[in-house]
Amino acid sequence: MKKNVMTIYTLSAMLALLFFCLSCASDNPSRERDKETTKLFKKQHVIRIACVSSWKQNDSLQWEGVELAKDEINAAGGVDGAQIELLKMDDDLDEKKGLGVAYDIAMRPDITAVIGHSTSGISLPASRVYQYYGLLMFSPMSTVRKLTAQGLSLVFRNIPTSAEFGKSAVSLCKQKGWNRIIIYYLDTVYGEDLANAFDFSCSTEDVRVVDRASYTAFDEKHNFADMIKFWNANFEYDAIFLAGSMPQLKTVIESIRESGVTKPIIGSDSFEYPALEEWIVDHNVADIYAVTSYERNSSLESYKKFEEAFLAKYEKKPDQESVQAYDALKAIADAIQTAHSVKNAQLATVLRRMVCNGVMGPYKFNARGDVMGKEMYVLDFNAVRAMARREQKVELEDARQKAYAAVQKQAEKVFTERMESGEKEIEDEYVE
Repeated sequence: MKKNVMTIYTLSAMLALLFFCLSCASDNPSRERDKETTKLFKKQHVIRIACVSSWKQNDSLQWEGVELAKDEINAAGGVDGAQIELLKMDDDLDEKKGLGVAYDIAMRPDITAVIGHSTSGISLPASRVYQYYGLLMFSPMSTVRKLTAQGLSLVFRNIPTSAEFGKSAVSLCKQKGWNRIIIYYLDTVYGEDLANAFDFSCSTEDVRVVDRASYTAFDEKHNFADMIKFWNANFEYDAIFLAGSMPQLKTVIESIRESGVTKPIIGSDSFEYPALEEWIVDHNVADIYAVTSYERNSSLESYKKFEEAFLAKYEKKPDQESVQAYDALKAIADAIQTAHSVKNAQLATVLRRMVCNGVMGPYKFNARGDVMGKEMYVLDFNAVRAMARREQKVELEDARQKAYAAVQKQAEKVFTERMESGEKEIEDEYVE
């Protein structure tokens, strides 16, 4: 009996120890991820990376950019012999769904890193999930300052913060002599942070903000028209700083112009969308400007090489998001190659020490995970419209020349056939 009691106690102790060990393992998802991703990397020669955005609603070329990077890396032999696999996941531009997708990704210990999300409002809560579960997060588009101010060691971004965009926008205003500005922003984490950054820079550069107002994602044209009437009745202003997101951004600009306001409109990274540019060109909308970290006509050899490869694969020109996503995957792959490891802490350390060779030139990360060394540019849509008109003129002239050559060829064919048939008299024919 005593022996049985001792056996029971021994078994109980062993079970308690086992449960304790399992509990410890489950409480350390970062260690579990390192174990699973290392096994996948070393034995199966695979690196899995999740890519999250609002793919159904976003008309950018972000997916094409990250896909091109993957194809180039894999074609060159992979990373330490391992091939990259991309998992495409959609957050539907919805904060609740985006957080759910973040948990779905985090619960998979076979994923090494995540590139995403589509907006700062999703990126912020998702970043804390990824940090807890030991998942490297690389944000190509989130500019909100709080993302990297949380002290999260596994969070990086390769796009400048709202502070840098705001400062550059104010510099543009100073350069153009626009000293009285209205701030109009979307009432989201992104919109408010960008508006605050611009507002603060105005106060340091002696640029006066004469009014500041917000709008919601549910506002429509009549709401914007009412706001514009209020400005016109109460303020003298030189320009409007607009912070928002596509596709609503186009509606706001359209409302401003339809109200008869011809003042310059200044924006930021969110103006870098193909659909917005196409609308501005097609409708000949004047005096739209944006500050951006993307130079579409860069003379850098790295950009020319990227643009050539992008055109060859997709038969379209790249955009800002394609460059950002391309650079994100390349940076992660370089970090893995340098570390010879997929362990999250090692990758984070390497990323903070390495120099990344980006499409727009080399850059580094600071201790917070913010990008350093990115130049800022002004996108003048007036110049874009002028360039588009020149290209259209060239295309029309090319089409005219081809049509003329076709008519000439047909005339020569008819002449030859008549000569061969024995006709002696051939009247001149004019084809319009």
